[in-house]
Amino acid sequence: MRKHIVIFCMMILSLLYCACSSENKEEEELKNNLKMQNDTQEIMLEELTDFNWEKVYFISPYMSKEKIEEAIGFESKDIVDNISDESVLYVLFTSENQVICQIYGKAETLGFDFELGTYDDYIKLDKADSKFCINTIDGEKVYTLIKEQ
Repeated sequence: MRKHIVIFCMMILSLLYCACSSENKEEEELKNNLKMQNDTQEIMLEELTDFNWEKVYFISPYMSKEKIEEAIGFESKDIVDNISDESVLYVLFTSENQVICQIYGKAETLGFDFELGTYDDYIKLDKADSKFCINTIDGEKVYTLIKEQ
């Protein structure tokens, strides 16, 4: 009986490890994809993701978790305060009131950045509106939003 309990506990721990690893795997794959792209005229952000999402939010610095949740319209344990300095990039991919993937870090450490123009607290893009031009500036990939007229 004791052997069965140990085996059962090991199975549960393995499942939990796999579940946590897959979330980190998606984030790491996205970061690598963003760093490895060649300069191009146009690319849709969904071409760089291998997960399903509906909206992407670019969160400006100095936004609290509560204010971010208010902006996206739901609460999530995955969201963190973005009360760091101006160089921190915080990007949330969502679908059906869930955070699907997120990127949080300094642009120079990540190896990429997004140029979205001026905005106050956040900018929300639907998947269909997430078209960017990629340029390499000082060794860093810069994704400039292409705004449709």
